[in-house]
Amino acid sequence: MGFLILSGCVLPPWPIGAPAPTYGEGEETSDQDEDSDNEDTGLEDEDSDEDDAASDDDDDSLNLNDQDGDGWADEDDCDDNDPSVHPGADEVHCDGIDNDCDDQLACNLCEAEARLSLSLTPGDYQYGGSLTLDSLVDENFSPGNYYFDVYAVETLAIGFLDVSLTSAAFRPHLEIRDSSCEVLSEDSPLLSDTAWLFTGVQPGDSFYVVAGSNYPDQVGTYSIGLSVTGL
Repeated sequence: MGFLILSGCVLPPWPIGAPAPTYGEGEETSDQDEDSDNEDTGLEDEDSDEDDAASDDDDDSLNLNDQDGDGWADEDDCDDNDPSVHPGADEVHCDGIDNDCDDQLACNLCEAEARLSLSLTPGDYQYGGSLTLDSLVDENFSPGNYYFDVYAVETLAIGFLDVSLTSAAFRPHLEIRDSSCEVLSEDSPLLSDTAWLFTGVQPGDSFYVVAGSNYPDQVGTYSIGLSVTGL
C-alpha cells in the first residue's frame, strides 16, 4: 500500500473522515480549569479581607468603653454618665458643669443679660426683685449654686454710687464690678439682712451691680436701692 503526502496541509488530531470530538456539560479543558481555580482563589482572598476588617471593628468596639453612648470613651470623657458632657460639647453658661471637658467653667456674670440697665443721675432708685432657680450662678463661690441678678449701671454725675441690698429670706451678697467685670468691692454679711456698698463715680462710668445670696441654693425676694450722690 502506498502513502499520499500532501504538501502544505495540516492534519487534525483525529482520524481523517471522523467527526470532530465535542465536550459535554461539566467537562472543561485544562485552560478552563486553570481560569476557574484563579477565580476561586480571588473570592477566597476577598472573603478573608472582609473577615479581617470585621475583626478589627469588633476590636474597636471592645476597646471603646462608652457608658453614656455619646461616642467618647471614659478615658477622654470627663463625665461618662452624662451624654451632654464630652470633649467638643457646647459649654452652657454658668451651669456649674464643665460641659466640654476643658477644665474650665464658662461663667461670667457680666456676659449675661442684665435685669435692668440704669442711667443714674443724683437721686434714689428702689427696686424689689426675686431670685429664682433660673437666675445666675456666680463663679466666685464653690461648691454649690449661688443665685444672682445683675444690674448694668451708667452714672451721669460726679459723686458716689451707693448700693444697698436687703432681704430677710436669705443671706445677702452684694458686688460692684467695673466695665471689665472686675470686682471693685463686695459685702456678704453673715449676721445681717442688709449689704451695703459705695464707690466714687464720674459721668459716663459703667458698672455692674450683682445682687444675690451668699448661701447656696437660697432664693427669695429682696429690695435693692441704687443712688448717685453728687458732690
